Amino acid sequence: MVPADVAEAERITRIAFGTFFGVPDPTKFRGDGEAVSGRHHANPDGAFVGELDGRPVASGMVMDWGSVAVLGPLAVDPDHWGQGIAHRMMTPMVDYLDQRGFDFTGLFTHPQSSSHIRLYEQFGFWMRRITGVMMKPVEKSTVSPGFTLFSDLDDAGYADALAECVTLAGGLHPGLDLSREIRTVSELGLGDTLMLHRDGAPVGFAICHHGAGSEASSARLLVKFGMVTQGEGGDALFKSLLASCEALAARRGAPEIAAGANSERTAAYRLMKEAGFRTTMNGVIMMRADQPGYNRVDSLVIDDWR
Repeated sequence: MVPADVAEAERITRIAFGTFFGVPDPTKFRGDGEAVSGRHHANPDGAFVGELDGRPVASGMVMDWGSVAVLGPLAVDPDHWGQGIAHRMMTPMVDYLDQRGFDFTGLFTHPQSSSHIRLYEQFGFWMRRITGVMMKPVEKSTVSPGFTLFSDLDDAGYADALAECVTLAGGLHPGLDLSREIRTVSELGLGDTLMLHRDGAPVGFAICHHGAGSEASSARLLVKFGMVTQGEGGDALFKSLLASCEALAARRGAPEIAAGANSERTAAYRLMKEAGFRTTMNGVIMMRADQPGYNRVDSLVIDDWR
């Protein structure tokens, strides 16, 4: 995919998912949010477009998180459903995964669609766990214990904070690196990244999308990825991370906050429910290898693989 393809790939993705979910006007799906432009900016080598008679009819993305890859969204223009285009799109996308040598690769799909499941199984992806997309109304009186925003940092502070996030993520899973996501949010103005510190040491961060052109849209704040260190006091830190994200949402005027909770991460899921998050949609995670990656019972993580 080249930059000139991005707008059409966005249109295809919007109408494909809008049609799948039965939206009366599929072009209105996701409102003013966008799923393609930010991902293309973050990883242009992992962005693919499929053409038919010289015209784009499909798009596919791969998010590069260091040693971790997340495939999707994969979308085909509804006028060309049932023609095997999704299968043809998967071949170069999986080739890319193999060439990069990621050690943990997965995707999010919809368990009610047997055709999606069968497609991904043909390429070695197997169903693992349900992931809930959870929402919570933002309380304007939310009190946060304090956090640092990347947007408030000078260049040196930004570089230091980015390095701290890479170190934190690597402690969760070897080689996990969210720096592309963080830089994209900053460079395109898609939201902000917040960090938690305790006694001067970094203990957590959250990459938050909000506003037109982001993956969240103007209707909500979306936590793309968030984590805190595990161990003693981890539950309290995770509660602080959730409160900080909600405080940022209130500051930005977002009426609700969205975050993903993989059911394998039972501690994080329980704490999110206790904080008032409720599941609004379930998806299923499919993995290429029979290993949990960072989806462990005690992993205090939020992510969105859609």
